[in-house]
Amino acid sequence: MNNINKLIFIAAFMGILLGLIIKFFPNLFFIDYLLIITDLVGQIFIKSLKMILVPLVFFSIVVGVSNLGKGKNSSLIWKSTFLYFIITMSMAITLALVVMNIVQPGLGLSIEAWQLVNSSLPETMTIPEFFKQFLLSLFENPFNSLASGKILPLIIFSIIIGIALNDKQGKFKAAKDIFTSFYEVMLKIVHWLMLFAPLGIFALLVNMVVNQNTELFSQLGIFIFTVIFLIMFHGLVVLPTILFLITKITPIHLWREGRPAFITAFATSSSAATL
Repeated sequence: MNNINKLIFIAAFMGILLGLIIKFFPNLFFIDYLLIITDLVGQIFIKSLKMILVPLVFFSIVVGVSNLGKGKNSSLIWKSTFLYFIITMSMAITLALVVMNIVQPGLGLSIEAWQLVNSSLPETMTIPEFFKQFLLSLFENPFNSLASGKILPLIIFSIIIGIALNDKQGKFKAAKDIFTSFYEVMLKIVHWLMLFAPLGIFALLVNMVVNQNTELFSQLGIFIFTVIFLIMFHGLVVLPTILFLITKITPIHLWREGRPAFITAFATSSSAATL
């Protein structure tokens, strides 16, 4: 895995470098063919990650919940997880509101000047309507969720299956073994995809750098830099600090071990592919 990490890092650097070269020298004879190939490779990589995401999430949650056991330990895990998400979400919202009100990145920006194609404003919902729609969206046909890649309904269904399998009498041991076997199969496929990750990330970064809209970047420069600052500060300062205070795991260790996930997130701009 260490070799894969190094290859991913090198591939990311080479992808950005090649993208910049193509950006400054767009008339080279092989550019069109190269971009077609890199786009194809990058799209295959993202679709492969998304393909494995849904079954991996399903089987991992089922296996994890079914092995939690009953009692104080499982209750502590649920409460701690929920509390962690509430606290970190609140800190992220507060940080974003404070910085955005200080910087005011949209001040003086004319939205009417942009060319909007087929744009339509969504209907506003009241808070009760929002919560009603959100809660109803959590309970859907599990096969529809699997087919459409809807993660939240799938998580709810996976948790229900895991709780049902969590039986001390051993009635469902055979079923748990089947789910565990499928989970191990998913992990093996993920390992295969990670071997393909350096090439896929290289291809994605080449196209990402080449297709950047410099005019839009200049118009939204302050907003873009503000958002990047907020994400970096929350991800590199706030969350690692919480991790260190609770687990004593240093930020350097976190960044070193999580490097493949960070690079994949940067290259794909997709939370689903990164998961």
